[in-house]
Amino acid sequence: MQLDELRSTGCIQKSYPTFVLYIERVIRNLVENAVRHTERGGEIQIVAARRDHAVAISVVDSGRGIPPEHLPHIFDKFVKVPDASSGGPGLGLAISKSIIEAHGGQISVQSEVGRGTTFTFILPVAAPVPKALQSVSTKEEA
Repeated sequence: MQLDELRSTGCIQKSYPTFVLYIERVIRNLVENAVRHTERGGEIQIVAARRDHAVAISVVDSGRGIPPEHLPHIFDKFVKVPDASSGGPGLGLAISKSIIEAHGGQISVQSEVGRGTTFTFILPVAAPVPKALQSVSTKEEA
């Protein structure tokens, strides 16, 4: 599967276009990583579920997995797993974590070498707009 073959649909409240762009960036990064680390014929799933006052979104792949010694630092800047397919400079997961935490959420990873990886982020359903984004949202609504 090629990333440009993926298509998404959804309905998001119009007053949060900036929020949507940031969350799309996180999902796109997680899916790009899954595509890069999953062999042809493997499986990638995107799963969303409501959890009380939050939504959990997971990107699950059947790829090669992340060795356990790299998991504690996987969200740090410039971290690359040795012998993994080359991607960017190792900033995608650090940026994704920053975006999720800026919106009051959490992101985690579970992985087993040879079986695959699951990245899950959880966001509150009715989170206040982060201060850094308030001026952007106000300008776009005008």
